[in-house]
Amino acid sequence: AYYKQLESLPQRQLLETAKVLVVESIFRRMQESVLNDIAEEQLLAVVNKEEWVAEFRSLTLDPNVLKVNNSNLVNLIKNQDIKNTLLPLPDEKRAKILKSLATATDNVFNEGGAFTRLRAIFDNIYSEITDLDINELYHQPNGLLLTTAMTNIWKLGPGLVPAMMPKEDILRLFPTEMHEHLKNKSQVQLAMYVKDLTTGTSASRLFETLAD
Repeated sequence: AYYKQLESLPQRQLLETAKVLVVESIFRRMQESVLNDIAEEQLLAVVNKEEWVAEFRSLTLDPNVLKVNNSNLVNLIKNQDIKNTLLPLPDEKRAKILKSLATATDNVFNEGGAFTRLRAIFDNIYSEITDLDINELYHQPNGLLLTTAMTNIWKLGPGLVPAMMPKEDILRLFPTEMHEHLKNKSQVQLAMYVKDLTTGTSASRLFETLAD
């Protein structure tokens, strides 16, 4: 009966439901890795589960991050709320927590990790939501501002790695008129937007608009 209910949901609602479930699954693995060091309530006092997953996904895209001295890991955190959550902790405990969270996330998102199937599900869900979001943005009154964003992205060249950028820097690639709509999106979702506007179906559609 539960699966029949899911099948009857509109595509947007189904994807958003799936996103909540996959984020929960990844966060649970992260949280279990620090179970004896920090309470879940403390982790989630200011930062939500998607933001924790997004930050450590971004962090572990650097193949050398697990080789960094544990005490220096806090300096690599881009999300200020996460940094503020961890900085009051004693140095040794903070370093241990960061290493555990990074290792747990690496197991999900990197090749050879223990949960690569979960990563594929995560990537597919976010990619499909991105297609819907960009299409909706494109058909809004200021949708053509996406061409401005695409131009800004192209100017930065092929070396741009949005998945490793702070959310604030990704947001700056989009015109300020769009910030109100985008500011509540997660870092990983915004990074997917940039990827889609560079190499995805949205890039092709907007390129045709520029060419007209």
